[in-house]
Amino acid sequence: MARSEHLPIYKSSYDLCLYFEQVVRNFSRYHKYSLGSGLRVR
Repeated sequence: MARSEHLPIYKSSYDLCLYFEQVVRNFSRYHKYSLGSGLRVR
């Protein structure tokens, strides 16, 4: 089975998800659940 973790696009998209998690963590409580939910990909 081929592993995709070594591909640059995989690493870039994973880094982007981690960045969004850090940004949403700093939102206020109101914005975290209204705007932050649109940014999260879960």
